Amino acid sequence: MSLLKKIEFVFESGAPKIIDFRKSKNSFEHLDFSSFKGKLVFWPLNNSKESILHLLSAIQNRVVPIILSNRLNFEQTEKIKRDFPSFGFFDGNQIIANAELSTAPQNVFLALFTSGSTGEPKIVAATEDALEKSILAINKSQNLNDVKSTAVTLPLFYSYAFVNQLLWSIYFEQSLILTRGFTFLDNLFIKIQNHNAEMLCLVNSQIKLVPDNYNHLPKLDCVKVINFAGGYFPIEEFNKLRDLFPNAKIINNYGCTEAMPRLTNILVDDENYNINNVGKRIPGKEIRAVGNPSEIEFRGNSVSIGNINKDGFLMKNPEWIKSGDFGHLENGCLIISGRADQIVKIRGERISTVPIEQKFLDLEGISNSIVFPFSDGKNQDILCAVISGEKFPAKSDIQKSILSNLEYHSWLSKIYWIEEWPLNNNNKTDRFKIQNLAIQNKLKTIWDIKDISL
Repeated sequence: MSLLKKIEFVFESGAPKIIDFRKSKNSFEHLDFSSFKGKLVFWPLNNSKESILHLLSAIQNRVVPIILSNRLNFEQTEKIKRDFPSFGFFDGNQIIANAELSTAPQNVFLALFTSGSTGEPKIVAATEDALEKSILAINKSQNLNDVKSTAVTLPLFYSYAFVNQLLWSIYFEQSLILTRGFTFLDNLFIKIQNHNAEMLCLVNSQIKLVPDNYNHLPKLDCVKVINFAGGYFPIEEFNKLRDLFPNAKIINNYGCTEAMPRLTNILVDDENYNINNVGKRIPGKEIRAVGNPSEIEFRGNSVSIGNINKDGFLMKNPEWIKSGDFGHLENGCLIISGRADQIVKIRGERISTVPIEQKFLDLEGISNSIVFPFSDGKNQDILCAVISGEKFPAKSDIQKSILSNLEYHSWLSKIYWIEEWPLNNNNKTDRFKIQNLAIQNKLKTIWDIKDISL
């Protein structure tokens, strides 16, 4: 049965198995989307049963939704409407059309609006066939055949949660448990326990919200699979994960929105796991590393067909799609050395900032770090770091654990402290904002290379 048929089946047979933390309405209000068949419509998606059912109803009526964050402010929303005047916009009650709407390119089933790694907005298009193959590949590579439910802790407009949880639960007719996420930690653990949630999809920043003193939290032995994606695996939290989820397989996944969204994964079963190793490719995907430094590219039968431009036309992807990361293949496994903005040239040497960022995360009380270059005003690039966490680090700790273990070309000229870690609309680290704050000297300096007291 195709993905569309699955959506129609679960919808018409009484809706998907969705457990919502909100008080459900007595009856779902069906909206008429039939007049927008084949049209491109921006679709803010939130983590509620009503929002999901509206989306499925639109797809059932052959609307082509562009999944969008529901966290955009008024100015951001209005900018999207101005930039895409021939696209519709669902406001939660109706589709707003201020002009004749663009017809979706042929075979486009839905699309995802993402800023990507560059910060430039793009509309990543997918066919029904590609999404179906992606769901099947994820199910096989993560060994989910005996998993009967998944608890959602991330925004469903993330491609990660959207495919790996929402579409997976619909296709395999399994339960989707909606939660308030890690912000309400005690409530989350109780809900997972009470509803026997068997799969979680997390990002590294979430598990860091669990305090080191977590004895008051129940051990969740009902969880069978924990997936991580969206950044480097939080290996420093491995023992905590093993303790809280004693029966769970812990899987580190790698991919991007254009991959819909998985390319590789690996089982993490040891605290000595190398976080740069993101495992072997999943079924239906091919990966290669080309150039110097080697940039990762991929192709397959379950990837995006291209991006939709402002006029509603499809700009097809090349045969090999760039992931935006650098790395190499080793014994069939993909080894990531960093993103394009994490491979830098300092003092004539090309280096990855990832190992340096990880050294900071190994310090007690440090939960976030980025390392980046910028000009010192003398036509020389210097390497700087910005960190945050619960505990302000002592200079002696930085000297002992960080600086003394770096090669000359990796030496940090400045280290800054930031109180609140900025996140972008996709709840990921806003590297651009952090770098700008540092460059403008708006952050507290922990250490400067000119500091003779160290």
